Amino acid sequence: EESGRQRSLILTAGRMGAWTYDMATGELDASALCRRNFGRDPEQPFSYADLQAAIHPDDRERVNAAIRESLNSGCVYDIEYRVLTPEGEVRWIAVQAQPARLADGATTGLAGISIDMTDRKRMEDALRTSAATLEHLVEERTRELVQTQDALRQSQKLEAMGQLTGGVAHDFKNWETASIGSLDLLHRRQVGGEREQRLI
Repeated sequence: EESGRQRSLILTAGRMGAWTYDMATGELDASALCRRNFGRDPEQPFSYADLQAAIHPDDRERVNAAIRESLNSGCVYDIEYRVLTPEGEVRWIAVQAQPARLADGATTGLAGISIDMTDRKRMEDALRTSAATLEHLVEERTRELVQTQDALRQSQKLEAMGQLTGGVAHDFKNWETASIGSLDLLHRRQVGGEREQRLI
């Protein structure tokens, strides 16, 4: 009796609902916590048909295939799926079970536990959403930085062209000043004949 109390305490602490399924009778024996995990009143009956009805329609075939596989092959039944509570809330349940066998090895049913994984799934979804948002922000910021760098490079090119143009203009002005000064000097001194003066 003490070991039964300890087992019950461990299951409760781990939020694990215990259950057994008898293949011969089709009877499901579910603990109060197991019923709570499925969103059911612990005081109300919870049959195998109730369990089947609680499975989310999109997950039902996958769940039943896993149950058949476990019962037929004797492998461990280990699955996560969604359930619908009577109020319409969607919950995630993790179920693990071991096939129950007779001495001759014939499978008689399943015995296992259920755990409500809804909070963990919600946190995972929130983390995925946060990660996607962060990734989007990083991509956006990277695009902005690339655009800024492109604009900076373009600005630097224009500045370099301006400096080059300014330098050429300055050199040209120096040459022009020297040329005009020399021609003016030649003109004042009346160097050459009439034709040369006209050219000057």
